[in-house]
Amino acid sequence: MRSKSLSFVAAAALLFTVSCSTVRETRPLAYGGEDGAFTIAPIENILIQRGYTPSCRAREWCKFSQNADVTIHFKVKGTKVVLAVDVSKKLPEAKRAELNDAGMKLGQEIFEEANAKAMASEQAKADAKKAEDARAAQNKPAPSEDKGGGFLGALSSALNSGVSVSGGASGGSGMPSMPSMPTMPSMPTVGGAQSSSGARAGNAGGGSSSGSSSGSSSASCCINKAFYECPSVAAVNKCSGNFMACMSKCGFGGDFSCAEACQKDHPMDPSDCRRDTSRDGTCG
Repeated sequence: MRSKSLSFVAAAALLFTVSCSTVRETRPLAYGGEDGAFTIAPIENILIQRGYTPSCRAREWCKFSQNADVTIHFKVKGTKVVLAVDVSKKLPEAKRAELNDAGMKLGQEIFEEANAKAMASEQAKADAKKAEDARAAQNKPAPSEDKGGGFLGALSSALNSGVSVSGGASGGSGMPSMPSMPTMPSMPTVGGAQSSSGARAGNAGGGSSSGSSSGSSSASCCINKAFYECPSVAAVNKCSGNFMACMSKCGFGGDFSCAEACQKDHPMDPSDCRRDTSRDGTCG
């Protein structure tokens, strides 16, 4: 116990000696962004590029020795970074003042360079987050009235969904035809990809395709009256075609397990399509 106490006293004495061996001057520096912690990584990189060997803790502080008598510190304090310069006490007062001024000037210069880099980094991250949120919002289906879950909910989704394919020069049907549902009013028809050879009848289930010699093609999908422009028939299938084709087999027989299976196995996914709010009115 006595040896531990002596060790503690010795350590405290050493710390006191070190802290009293230098004279420190501090200066708060204002960071131009939202979080001063963004400056630490640029400060460390700048110091390394200038040939110094910094000691840093990510997003908290960084320090380096300018020479044997001067140590410069950067410490994050919210939107500010505190610059501190330690100069050895063993030097004459005039020399200490000279080295202190030189250290402050160097620290200020390094901080200003890091400030510009940190602000650019912070802005880039904010822009990336904003773009990501915009893409997520664009691909999110428009909200619709709550129709409940189970069979009725799935049926409501099907009634408010649709696919459309027009134009094209491909020779075959690119997506499954939609069997007709005579007892289901307003059920959208799922069209097949068109052929340049002219109009052709769809599958026996009621799908349709029409001819076009224009050589161009377009495909679209509607989910809850939200319009999506799709780059391919495969994207239309993923958007709502596969779900609707599955739902058409359930009919009005009250087969809840069938509807739930469609929701699970063929969820409507417009992620491969582009949201176009200006054409929502074309969704029936």
